[in-house]
Amino acid sequence: MYELTIKQKLNNYFYFVISSSLIALLLGVVYFFPRVTEFHISNPPTDFLTISFIVSKYVSHMLLLCLLFSVIGLPSIWMQYKSGRIFQSIIASIGIIILLADGRIFRTGFIHLLNIDITRLQQDFINGNITIPAVYLITPLLVMLIFWLNNKIATTNFFIKYRVGRKFITITLLAVIVANIIYYSSSEYRKLELQASVQNLPFLVANGKIADKLTQAYNYRKSNKKIQYPVNPLITTAIANPPNVLIIAIDAWRYDCFNEQDSPNLWKFAQQGTVFNNHKSAANRTYFSLFSMFYGIPSSYMDLLINNQVPSILISRLLELDYQINYFTSWKQAENAYFMHPIFNNIDNLYTVTSGDTQYIRDSNITNDWLNWYNNLNKTKPWFSFIFYDSLHGPDFPEGYSTTAQAAGTKYKYKQFVNMIGKEQFTNSYKTSVHYMDSLAKKILQKLANEQDLSNTIVVITSDHGCELNDNSQGMWGYGTNFTNCQLKVPFAIVGPKFNNNINNSTTSISNHFDLVPTLMQEFLGVTNDTRDYSIGTNLLNKAAERTWSFATSAVLYHNESYAIVDNTQQCIRFLPQNKYWVLNKHNKRILHHNPINYNHVEQALEYITRFIKK
Repeated sequence: MYELTIKQKLNNYFYFVISSSLIALLLGVVYFFPRVTEFHISNPPTDFLTISFIVSKYVSHMLLLCLLFSVIGLPSIWMQYKSGRIFQSIIASIGIIILLADGRIFRTGFIHLLNIDITRLQQDFINGNITIPAVYLITPLLVMLIFWLNNKIATTNFFIKYRVGRKFITITLLAVIVANIIYYSSSEYRKLELQASVQNLPFLVANGKIADKLTQAYNYRKSNKKIQYPVNPLITTAIANPPNVLIIAIDAWRYDCFNEQDSPNLWKFAQQGTVFNNHKSAANRTYFSLFSMFYGIPSSYMDLLINNQVPSILISRLLELDYQINYFTSWKQAENAYFMHPIFNNIDNLYTVTSGDTQYIRDSNITNDWLNWYNNLNKTKPWFSFIFYDSLHGPDFPEGYSTTAQAAGTKYKYKQFVNMIGKEQFTNSYKTSVHYMDSLAKKILQKLANEQDLSNTIVVITSDHGCELNDNSQGMWGYGTNFTNCQLKVPFAIVGPKFNNNINNSTTSISNHFDLVPTLMQEFLGVTNDTRDYSIGTNLLNKAAERTWSFATSAVLYHNESYAIVDNTQQCIRFLPQNKYWVLNKHNKRILHHNPINYNHVEQALEYITRFIKK
């Protein structure tokens, strides 16, 4: 066969790049449609200028990316004709597969491939937690399709006849010019709106004060990988009679199900102490929430602390005071949960085995196990225990179990959310499970009362995070997808010395899981340091300052550094991967014309995630 000249090969390759770019342009539309069950983008643009900017920015951005990627295939023009086309087809196929994979991941968790923790991703592939069977089928088919397209281009004069190359370059340049004219002729506030409208696109980074601060914090943490926790050594005083500490936590417990109807025993008991009516979890997922509860700092430090086997400073102080320590959980994953080990580091004879085939049986068993553990305690020494009920993850409860509020009903599982069984039916099942676990907690509280051990015991009642029941009409059930009240606000009450129902439990001041460690350390465990040395929380008995906003973390698909600032108006600033951010309202709907952002809160939040990085 006649061998083409370098110029002819270059022309054919250019036309091939154009065809591949058009395919990428079509596939890239997915970036504007994240999966609705994860995120809900509200208020689509309707004005002509914004739509023009989005279209021109998208076209120019994607086409320029394709042109940049096509540089990899340039060596093919010096290869033999057939070998060169095969090489080009493989390179183009790889680019399109990357685009498909990135789009798929983006639709799941608003994150791009470059932001994924590759180590965790590889581990999930190895463990079989993630499989993408379609990739194995699509890859060879795509290579063959691209190769066929390449052959067609090489044997047709369509591109030359209709001057497709010139039109392609003209459209690309025109899109660049239009996007830049609209952007740079806009006001500063308008520029932020325009940035927000296209921040979904890969390799684009939002500008502005918040993005700049995010970049600074990220670079600081990336370049400094040693932890300094606490910042300064603890200064302590002697404690004559340290109190016992009991934490009762119910997994995925909604704040509005902490009442005399759904959880009558815990509610009645809590009235003896202080109920915090506006309490936010430190995260909307179990791992990150429990970490922050025991460490008093954001979960962004979790990997550093775990890798360095740094125990919880709370547990370390309890050990210094010769506390008897144990935890009891029916959450099966906790047996191998890597974050639990450093929390309870250096503690012998920990409870680690949870028996029982169902969640409600395991919850019943850990209650009995706790009672047995308590009976065998040395009553001359203080004790600390954490009991974590898990039946709400079902929800699960014994067959035939009923409450005064509702008769025994069907046990609906999380997987049935997809089938939309009906919110009312599932809510009844959920509340029945709450009531069942409340009946188990009653046995523990009754035991303490019978032993007259409540007077010197601090009892904390709470949850790791809430549970959304499609509250925002966005198809979201469960947790881990947003920072609205249904997922972040949780029950929180403390009963014991110094806590009584006369203490201000304002609905305007926000308390947080971060506050538990500094409260226990300062008030009961003889630590005199400034709480800033070991926590971002504050002492709950300090009435001097009211907190009007809360900081929280989340996991977004192999990325545990999604942060949010939630204030009392329920305006949420959500920091996302690639130094981007959204402002959302209390219903998790994105808003552009939002209230002015309090940059002091942003500064403080970013200081939280860098304070304990070693200089």
